[in-house]
Amino acid sequence: LSIEKFIMKNLYFNFFTKPNFISYAINSFPNERVQKFRKSGKLVLGWTARTLEDLEKAKKYCDNIIGEKIEILEEWTKISND
Repeated sequence: LSIEKFIMKNLYFNFFTKPNFISYAINSFPNERVQKFRKSGKLVLGWTARTLEDLEKAKKYCDNIIGEKIEILEEWTKISND
């Protein structure tokens, strides 16, 4: 893992940039730093939801998703309202 990837994966720039939300790869969850960010009241978007398994994972760790197929987005609407 390069130093650049390590810094980005662990959100070390957030100390300087103070983002209002982050977008993080669904397949990289769980991530302790992302969950800490979310618990601070900020939004976490998961990308890219392609399957129902991605949606189930995103439901645990994300506030919203970025998806590719309309069927996936429709399913997200159903499960996120549960």
